[in-house]
Amino acid sequence: MCGEIGIPINQYYKLTHRQVANIIAGYNNKQNLLLQNSWLQTREIAFAIIQPHLDKRHKNLSKQQFMPLWFENHKPTKPKPRLTREQIKEKFKSV
Repeated sequence: MCGEIGIPINQYYKLTHRQVANIIAGYNNKQNLLLQNSWLQTREIAFAIIQPHLDKRHKNLSKQQFMPLWFENHKPTKPKPRLTREQIKEKFKSV
């Protein structure tokens, strides 16, 4: 088996670079979702534990205010536009 992804080594060598990149991207997305889910569960538990002990002015806190998580406020960036062949040739000429 080949690393964390679990592809047999002989199958790995038959893959193209694009296929390997797609497998790695998919694996990274899966791991990221698992991490986010874990943090959401942790926040739910912490919020449930602390809520009975909050005073009246803090009773109306939302979970996001109580424990903001980095991935909730993340705005996806726009992908960069792909360069045409002519633009690539111009870049190489300038170098």
